[in-house]
Amino acid sequence: MPPAPEIPLPKIGALVIATRRYLQFVDPLVDSLRRYFFTGHSLTVFVLTNRRVTRDDVVVLPVEHKPWPSVASHKYHFVTAHREAFKGLDYLFLIDADSRLVASVGAEILPEEPPGLVGVVHYGYYDKDRSRWTYETDPRSTACIRADEGQHYFAGAFVGGSTKAFLAMSRRIMDDTDADARSGLVAVWHDESHLNRYFVEHPPKLLSPSYCYPELWLDGRPPPFEPRILGLHKDFDGIRLEGVSRVALQAGRLVERVRPWFRRWLPQPLKRFLKRLLRALPRQGA
Repeated sequence: MPPAPEIPLPKIGALVIATRRYLQFVDPLVDSLRRYFFTGHSLTVFVLTNRRVTRDDVVVLPVEHKPWPSVASHKYHFVTAHREAFKGLDYLFLIDADSRLVASVGAEILPEEPPGLVGVVHYGYYDKDRSRWTYETDPRSTACIRADEGQHYFAGAFVGGSTKAFLAMSRRIMDDTDADARSGLVAVWHDESHLNRYFVEHPPKLLSPSYCYPELWLDGRPPPFEPRILGLHKDFDGIRLEGVSRVALQAGRLVERVRPWFRRWLPQPLKRFLKRLLRALPRQGA
């Protein structure tokens, strides 16, 4: 009896968006991808950047730098603009530049069809009451998630799926982000808010916080998961928030901590002011 024909391994694409100072994270991240990510598979690493990249084991795709938070809001615009570059790949995964793989990541994360997507349960909310999840709740936003919707809160730092499903999701998030912009709106956590909205409608395969694990945990005991992909602790002031004062940064973090309280008790004008401040500033692990 002749041997069964070998089934070819799927072709994988890893997407890294790194403009300006985030380029400093690219070499260590790509090295860790080469060591741990789908070893034995055909892996193409794409670096979407506005700077020169000297290494020859990546495909460089040009994008325009945008100041924070527009660079986050436009993640999926960048992906969609270069969709032709991903032809021939079976799966695409978008990973934040300030990440580092520390253990093997492979076929266990591949999704089923449909919907053909995977999402990481956010390490900051996996054990928290839903009232503390930071969904967009403004009904004017296309990212709005109602009180009776949503079973998990997903991290935006690592997401992927089949190429077809991932590009369809990217297009939808791009369109929704643009629709909000035309209405003068920015979702509370930018691309992550729109990602969570999409996952309400297209539930992904669940990945544990192991796949977006904090390098430095600042709030009690660390999550009880074995880290596979680290979200690196970084100098927000020097990297993301050029020209933004440390006082403003700390104010934004304070707003996030008291957000469940002010949702219930603060008057609407003050809520709107604090939401604008919150949208402009990062949180731990973002």
